[in-house]
Amino acid sequence: MNEIWRPIPGFEGQYEVSSLGRVRSLPRDITYTTTVHRVGKILKTRPASSGYPQVWLPVKGKGFQRQKAFNVDRLVKEVFGS
Repeated sequence: MNEIWRPIPGFEGQYEVSSLGRVRSLPRDITYTTTVHRVGKILKTRPASSGYPQVWLPVKGKGFQRQKAFNVDRLVKEVFGS
């Protein structure tokens, strides 16, 4: 089976989810006080209390950056509609 990658809604250009349930970050340049190049990679998952794998993605807060847990199975369902 071929792995198909699609962008995660709200994180286009930053993160993608695959049809096999993997999540990756995309290579990109981020500018703080200087420009930093981020290399794309497959993200590690952690089991939630429910037992389903989760990934933590950054969300914008008030003046700082936080992270929020997303269940991988829900991301796949949202993106691929299965």
